[in-house]
Amino acid sequence: YRGNAYFDYAIAPKTKVGLGASYDYTTVDGGTNYSYYELNFRFSWAPTSRLSFNSTFGAMYLQSAGGGFSDTTPVATLDLNYDIFGTGKTSATLALNRSYHPSALMMNQSYFSNNVVLTFTQHVSERILVTLALGYEFADYRATAADVTATRKDNFFYIRPNLTYAISRSLSASVFYQLSKDDSS
Repeated sequence: YRGNAYFDYAIAPKTKVGLGASYDYTTVDGGTNYSYYELNFRFSWAPTSRLSFNSTFGAMYLQSAGGGFSDTTPVATLDLNYDIFGTGKTSATLALNRSYHPSALMMNQSYFSNNVVLTFTQHVSERILVTLALGYEFADYRATAADVTATRKDNFFYIRPNLTYAISRSLSASVFYQLSKDDSS
């Protein structure tokens, strides 16, 4: 269950700032449920018609339902977007992200994900979009219950080509393949 609210203000024609808060309660089958609170600051800037920068910075407070785990950690998202030819059809995006996720594999554990992704996007036609993403992710696992020790760390690189077809304004179909090189402990 998640709820969030943001308030944005345009301080200049090409610059926006915002403040927001989120609450999330996650139920995990057979594991420890947890909640988190997040307070974020947003900043968007488009210095030219071809270049834009979007960021969200904040802090997250996490707590397991049984009280066995609590932590405060920084969270952030940074996106740098560039329209390569100025036509709106070909772009490159560099994205950096730090976020928190429940583990689907490790009981009573969650992980902090730190990643960087370079994505190239090409609008072939009005309905066809081709993307290629190159990324790296580091995941650091944490225990969400008092009697659990978390030692897993994941490092992986990936390449992901994607083809999307817009069937209508609100419906599309995508096909992708992801090749990953994983180094986990």
